Amino acid sequence: MLQATPGLADHSPAFFPDDLTEGSASHCMGDSELDGYLTAIAIGPEIVEPGEWMAHVWCGQCGAPDNLDDPQGARNAVLSRYALIRRSAREDLLEPFVAEDERGPFADPWVRGFLRGVDLRRQAWAPLLGSELGKIHLLVLLACCRDHDGERFFPQAALDDVLPPLSEILAKVAARFARYWRDSKRAADFIPQSSGGAARTGPKTGRNEPCPCGSCRKFKKCCGGNA
Repeated sequence: MLQATPGLADHSPAFFPDDLTEGSASHCMGDSELDGYLTAIAIGPEIVEPGEWMAHVWCGQCGAPDNLDDPQGARNAVLSRYALIRRSAREDLLEPFVAEDERGPFADPWVRGFLRGVDLRRQAWAPLLGSELGKIHLLVLLACCRDHDGERFFPQAALDDVLPPLSEILAKVAARFARYWRDSKRAADFIPQSSGGAARTGPKTGRNEPCPCGSCRKFKKCCGGNA
């Protein structure tokens, strides 16, 4: 099976155990697919409880299979990675785990896992995926994958001096999606009233503080102008 990179192991006591998917059915997630799956869940528009998403990691089982050497340790490793991704996304420090074989790194498993995570809340993701920004970034993800002949859609050898590493491309796309949902949630805290004012649902914002809508203008000169 695919082994975790040393850098990721530094962030988790067991990312991931060597036997995480060994001995399980072939459609259980490997390390890279699992990393993409957790990323989509961690940065998405809605909270998905572990009790729901964990069942998809090991062939529909809510917990790690008993045939692992340490089922509880495997489950804890997955939860630790999920928590790390959530923290890293807030600081734009995501480090996707990209699969690699004799021909080099490839993003197919990570992208497949990411789309599986999105599918858990497809309706909630729809505003982003239906937007121009979402469509462009999805195309970028697909362009990082291989075709039916096992070749990258963008030949890496020809673009080594132009494109960053695959892990960096995936990180940038995920970070952009995460910022989109953060901005959307901040904007939702201030809903315009019919009078042109703002309905406050969060803590009161000072008139000279930055406007919570994300415009980078002072509150008094933006949404709070008529308050």
